[in-house]
Amino acid sequence: MFKKLSIFVLVLGFACFVMTQDTEQPNPDLPPLVSVTGRGRVRVQPDKVVFNVGVQQRGDTVEEVQDKVNSAAADIIAYLNDNGVDEKDVQTSYVSLSPYYTTTGAEYGSTAVDFYTATNTLTVTLRNVSQFDSLMSGLYEAGVNSVDNISFEVDDQQAQKQEAKRLAVAQAREIADALTEGLNVTVGDVYSVSDQDYDTPPVPIYFATAESGDSSIAGGEVEISQTVSVSFLIEN
Repeated sequence: MFKKLSIFVLVLGFACFVMTQDTEQPNPDLPPLVSVTGRGRVRVQPDKVVFNVGVQQRGDTVEEVQDKVNSAAADIIAYLNDNGVDEKDVQTSYVSLSPYYTTTGAEYGSTAVDFYTATNTLTVTLRNVSQFDSLMSGLYEAGVNSVDNISFEVDDQQAQKQEAKRLAVAQAREIADALTEGLNVTVGDVYSVSDQDYDTPPVPIYFATAESGDSSIAGGEVEISQTVSVSFLIEN
């Protein structure tokens, strides 16, 4: 009985020793560090508006409805080009052709095509935001049935991204100073920097108002943000 108990205590002690050894310990090779993340934001006025225009036509045959929708789309593209929208800024983004059925076939359970509908959607990039209102009124006259997915964007974001990164680094330093304040230590040199740029799309700011009281749209502002992670050495 005593021998069995001794063996059990020995095994238990060995298990505790193994568990203690597996516990993660701080890396002694790393110097004292303070690691923080800073985020910089830049707000700018958009310089282009991207939107979809759609045309839908109805016909008794496939050929008829395709001719109608193709003719209407051609008129819309011609109108856009005549009003300063470059050909490269107009792109077909969606087409569809659908039959509509009735249940008036000669036999029970049979169906017959009542008519066909065809849709053509164009994605338009307008680089003169102030022209949006006047362009819209003409588009409906040219045959557009719908306008949707309107978004205000910034064409060249590189300069704004660089400014946002600079602000992110400055915020990271401010956070590091705040964390070490009162601990009788100071922030030293930079040990490592990690750019957290994942091509996050700009965020529209919807509360902004239009510049002109005669405009029915508000471009507002676009927010571009960047994130940077920085590790600083800690000096006593």
